[in-house]
Amino acid sequence: MRGQTGPQGSDTGGYGGGPIITGKGPFPPPLAPVPLSPFVRPMFDDLRDTLRTFGARLDPDERRRMSTGMRDALVHAKLALQDLRTALASTEARLEAERVELDTVRRRQGYAADIGDDETVAIAERFAAQHAERVAMLETKRMAQQQELQLAERDYEAMTQELRRVMSGMAPTDSTPEQAA
Repeated sequence: MRGQTGPQGSDTGGYGGGPIITGKGPFPPPLAPVPLSPFVRPMFDDLRDTLRTFGARLDPDERRRMSTGMRDALVHAKLALQDLRTALASTEARLEAERVELDTVRRRQGYAADIGDDETVAIAERFAAQHAERVAMLETKRMAQQQELQLAERDYEAMTQELRRVMSGMAPTDSTPEQAA
């Protein structure tokens, strides 16, 4: 019986069952993915985000431990910000004083040139060059301190946001201050 054809010549494989499945048989082609409507997608995104939020919750002990450490870091960062502001104010005061000195030396140089005192003019030129160099250096220093202060303020804001997140029970994000900016 095996290998024989059954009624109407179909190959039953000798078992009396149905036809042998070869993969090319009467099966329909696989279905193409159906795109979700734009109204359904946000609903699932919100659901997914909510489920992630539940998984990202911190237990109370962990939250206390993290928030204590973050508060300490914020205190140190705030003190550092005050130091940066003080240093910037000091640099700006020195810069203003150097500008006044430069103006004074140039004025005296002009007076000496008016009366024909070449020796005083030469000395005034030397002092004017020194004060001009200090003014340029202090302007560069002030610009660097301003940039450093802006960077520290952004870091402080990012740390504050992370502390708020931890205090609300959420796990801290894995972002860096550069990503925040």
